[in-house]
Amino acid sequence: MSINMALATRLGLGEKRIAKIVLTQALAEACLNEMREVKDLPTLHALAKSWTSAQFILQALWGYPEDARFHRFWELPHCLCPKMDNEERWGTDWTIRASYCPVHGEGYGLNN
Repeated sequence: MSINMALATRLGLGEKRIAKIVLTQALAEACLNEMREVKDLPTLHALAKSWTSAQFILQALWGYPEDARFHRFWELPHCLCPKMDNEERWGTDWTIRASYCPVHGEGYGLNN
């Protein structure tokens, strides 16, 4: 994953902050890669929580409010929440989580 240097320049981000963004993006990507391979729910949930934490850190590093409404949670590996519905509702309070989703569903642990 690459960084949007035009945006970083426009926002006046320094080299240290850009380096932190690159590292945090790598962490988020590593979480996604591990999630693709994992078979047990506790590990899947731990990785999803780490990915979510990385998203909040990235928002802060870029200077944006930390806001879960802008996390594209439905793109996580093994997520069965409706993709198109959540895509349409991205950035709003009206997300949809499927009760049968192993990542976000009722009884599975991650209803963030």
